[in-house]
Amino acid sequence: MSTKPPNPNDFLPFTQAANFFNASYSFLLLSIEVIWENAPGKERHGLARNIQVAMKSILGPLAAYICNTPIIGEPDKRAGPTFEMWDFETNDQSKYTALDQLKAMRDAMPEDLKKDTFLVDMWTWVDQLHPLPSPPVSASTGVTTAPNV
Repeated sequence: MSTKPPNPNDFLPFTQAANFFNASYSFLLLSIEVIWENAPGKERHGLARNIQVAMKSILGPLAAYICNTPIIGEPDKRAGPTFEMWDFETNDQSKYTALDQLKAMRDAMPEDLKKDTFLVDMWTWVDQLHPLPSPPVSASTGVTTAPNV
């Protein structure tokens, strides 16, 4: 009895959702870090809102999708979010902020993923996020990065 190896394209929507979860999680951590480090009073409210939106309206639905997606070849098993740090392109040559990059990831999602029952309402919440002030601090390294995150 031979089993056919899985097609890597079968994993693509799941991988894209998992990557978007990790990027959203990293954006949440960057928002928390900026609030604690140096956010002026006026910006603190918007960044605090990032925390609420990311946790309840973005990460929650993504985690539900990931936890309810059967593992290919193992229909009784499920995966879970990995909570990995996402490295946003934040060098001086990057013209896109972390929020711009997060929105670009969302916009590049396949249509069937955008219409998934767990995720259909989640995508618009990304537009409610506030940009991070400059200079940002990398959540993965703790080092001030570029002025455009």
